[in-house]
Amino acid sequence: METRSLTYTFPFLDEDPLFESQPSRYVGHLIGHEGPGSILAQLRDVGWATSLSAGQQRICGGSGMFQVSIRLTEAGIKKVPEITAMLFQYIHIVVSQPPQEWIVKELQNMAEVEFRYKQKSTNAGSFASGMASTMQQKVPREFLLSDHKIRKFDADAITEALNYLRPDNFRLAINTPDLPEGLSWDKKERWYGVEYTIQDIPESTLKLARGAFEGKGIPNFTSKVELHLPHPNPFIPTNFEVHRKENHTIQKIPTLLRNTPECRLWFKKDDTFWAPKANVYFTLRTPSVYATPRDYAISRMFCELVKDALHEYSYDAEIAGLYYSLSPNMLGFDLEVGGYNDKMSVLLSKVLHAMRDLEVKEGRWEVLKERLIRAYKNWEFGTPYQMVPEFMRWMLSEKKWLNDEVLAEMERLESVDVVRNWWKGVTRLGVEGLVHGNLYKEVCPTPEIVL
Repeated sequence: METRSLTYTFPFLDEDPLFESQPSRYVGHLIGHEGPGSILAQLRDVGWATSLSAGQQRICGGSGMFQVSIRLTEAGIKKVPEITAMLFQYIHIVVSQPPQEWIVKELQNMAEVEFRYKQKSTNAGSFASGMASTMQQKVPREFLLSDHKIRKFDADAITEALNYLRPDNFRLAINTPDLPEGLSWDKKERWYGVEYTIQDIPESTLKLARGAFEGKGIPNFTSKVELHLPHPNPFIPTNFEVHRKENHTIQKIPTLLRNTPECRLWFKKDDTFWAPKANVYFTLRTPSVYATPRDYAISRMFCELVKDALHEYSYDAEIAGLYYSLSPNMLGFDLEVGGYNDKMSVLLSKVLHAMRDLEVKEGRWEVLKERLIRAYKNWEFGTPYQMVPEFMRWMLSEKKWLNDEVLAEMERLESVDVVRNWWKGVTRLGVEGLVHGNLYKEVCPTPEIVL
């Protein structure tokens, strides 16, 4: 498959004895953050990367490693020195101030909420194997089911963990189909014949990294995004009130609240689990989404553009247990919002406004189009059993477009096609929705309010 990525690996401490404070959670939360002021926000602004993750992994007693993985664009693979400097510039921002207790408090609050309202595991085998692994660690017996909870703020442990993230203490792995000029594949992996090479990190790259780590910035680099620590998360739920009714008959089917030519809305109160969560499902019906392969390609790009526009905003919601999804189907668009109901209406309103007021950001069209085209091409390299359902749907459906048909249209798309097609179809939208969970029919959301 055609992939481009960087992986930074730092030797790290063994966190097993630090089960109460888990300092890598603090470090990973900041470096892996995707909101405003984050490394990924700046990389996305200049069109060099599409995703970033960071976290710790235990190797054995007394040692571990901390990894930062970045998925790159075609432009990003040519900017490895600058991306490396950007990583250490952000690390400089983190280490130049004392560990922030409010950040740990946020992590503690969310871990507590997740544990308190955790759903029952559906896979007994996975639960048993995970529990067996946890029992090998130095976690007290009473904490076995809640080992992910952070129980105290330990500034010294966080400082010690950050001391490992230095420009003289990392390994860099580059995954790319195109070898940089001046290098050659001089080794071959034993089992699969994968070609690779091992080189010293260029001194010019290390010099940039050291300068950024010392707070000198990155020469000749400009971005509209300024690196800084994340702001307090506005989506962390605070209201967990559930009006529970005892000795009542469970309602088995939803109630139809609205039935007009434009909108049909169903409602089902959660009267079984009594959890402070909800799910909202909408199908935005329009025939223009799936009429031709070109229409479907346009609809896919529309969803990608909306999600890209909301990426930094929705990241806070995601880590606070609130999510949304938007995708095209044969009937129109599927829009789903789920999680803790406390701030759900805020996220739903933001998503609907982003759909209505979509503007293609400068430089983002090319990045998103390249990423989607690459995903379609890489699909051809998947395993056959994963492809079978797609071909079965094609054979059994009245109207279904194959991967090659959509890809051909995707490569010819322009941004103006997407915006024009959305406004052509929005005037004919029909809405059907189901609202379920800890909500009340008097305040059920209706998408036509903003659309």
